[in-house]
Amino acid sequence: MSHRTLAILAIPALLFVGALTGCRSTSSEVKSVPVISQKGDMTLDQAKFIIEEALQNPPVGRRPSNPGFEVLAKETKGVRTRPNNRGGNCLVEVMGEKKAILKFYTRTEDDANKFTAALARIKAEYAE
Repeated sequence: MSHRTLAILAIPALLFVGALTGCRSTSSEVKSVPVISQKGDMTLDQAKFIIEEALQNPPVGRRPSNPGFEVLAKETKGVRTRPNNRGGNCLVEVMGEKKAILKFYTRTEDDANKFTAALARIKAEYAE
């Protein structure tokens, strides 16, 4: 057999052995946080700026449209974040009653946490 044929046959064999031994990629854990309305130290204008900035300047992917602050405040139940080890970005999913309202990326996990805090501030303002 030639080296090329051996290489082609070795790839499925390695994948099969990896599946048997439980080899998994080192992906980070998904964090799910319920959004509770709280005012804290953030003003409403700061919260709006953080949300607009996060939605207008994602590092990768498409730019989601802002459904409006009232819609975000009333329909948001939680936020799921998943850091990406390879790219360094963090996927943010704003969860509604049954499905995700928004899906976008932030540059770091700290930016995702700032977005979650701003969303909690918006929820405190518009939920009253």
